[in-house]
Amino acid sequence: MYVLVQSFCGPITLCNCVRETPTPDGRKTDGARFISHAQLGVFPEPVERWCYWLAMRVLAGNFSLTESDPTNPYLPTEGFI
Repeated sequence: MYVLVQSFCGPITLCNCVRETPTPDGRKTDGARFISHAQLGVFPEPVERWCYWLAMRVLAGNFSLTESDPTNPYLPTEGFI
């Protein structure tokens, strides 16, 4: 018997803030702004389930990092497995 399990994998990058105020670009990030864990919990607009789940975990500090693989043949570009 086979059980079909639907799953997906996507790269998630932990970024650092490079400026103090997010800048809307008028396209995909036209509403760019920082929000807190509490604000996300009562966000007035629809949020895709996976994005909500991921953001809530990260904002709560519940995540782990994948270490860079030092045998990556494309150094100095980092590679992860």
